[in-house]
Amino acid sequence: MKTGKVFSAMISLLIVFVLLFSALFILAEADHDCSGEDCAVCRIIMLAEESLKKLSVIFCAIALIVSSLLTATEPRRAIAPCFSRFTPVLLKVKLSN
Repeated sequence: MKTGKVFSAMISLLIVFVLLFSALFILAEADHDCSGEDCAVCRIIMLAEESLKKLSVIFCAIALIVSSLLTATEPRRAIAPCFSRFTPVLLKVKLSN
């Protein structure tokens, strides 16, 4: 079980690393001297922007799933105590024919 936690922590750090250094690279090289059509820096900036876009879509999807799960389970928790108070046993109803 401990290896799963270590693996997930490493993946999380890797994602943070990619986000941070992609944004920093874009900021640092935004006004570089472009060498023309085959500029390596422009190509890397384009890849960094694509990775940021893809990760933002993934984070939005995760946030949507988590928020939908939370809103789907919360009303049940709020309503369940109301219904459990009115059982035939608690109301002392005799169920005989």
